Amino acid sequence: MPVRPDRPLEPPPGHLKTREGLRAGGAVLALIGGVCVVIAFVDFISAFASFQSAGAHGRAPTLFWLFFVGAPLLGLGLAMLKFGYMGVVAKYATREGAPAAAEGINRVGMGARPGIRAAASAAAAGMRDASASMPCPGCGEPQASDARFCNGCGAAMGPVCVACGAAGSAGARFCNQCGAGLG
Repeated sequence: MPVRPDRPLEPPPGHLKTREGLRAGGAVLALIGGVCVVIAFVDFISAFASFQSAGAHGRAPTLFWLFFVGAPLLGLGLAMLKFGYMGVVAKYATREGAPAAAEGINRVGMGARPGIRAAASAAAAGMRDASASMPCPGCGEPQASDARFCNGCGAAMGPVCVACGAAGSAGARFCNQCGAGLG
């Protein structure tokens, strides 16, 4: 199924029935479980109250077993409701959280912008400086990258062709101009 950003995603065909079943069944089970738990709790508390008012001859709780029936039903019903309404809650959380996340990211970006610009400027300046000069092999004085001879000592910046006088690149064994061996 293709995703179109201008329309919300359509759930699969059987999904709507499952979601409605989870919502309805979860509500019924949670209601029945809740009623059973309340009845068991009231019976338990009233039995203790009768012990206190009648002395040692009070009545024992008779409906407390409903707690062991109602608690799992209540838990199952609440779980079914959770799954039935999970999409609604997720969409709400996304609508509420996305603007806050975007604002936070924008604030971090705006705060980091001067530092990023300073780091980029320093890196660019370092690259310009590194490419603009190279040390002389004879005296170590920095020279322009296109210099053929050192300004300080006059030494050749690279090998020089003895046949034509052209400067060769570092590591070259033959002249690019005449093909003679570099010495």
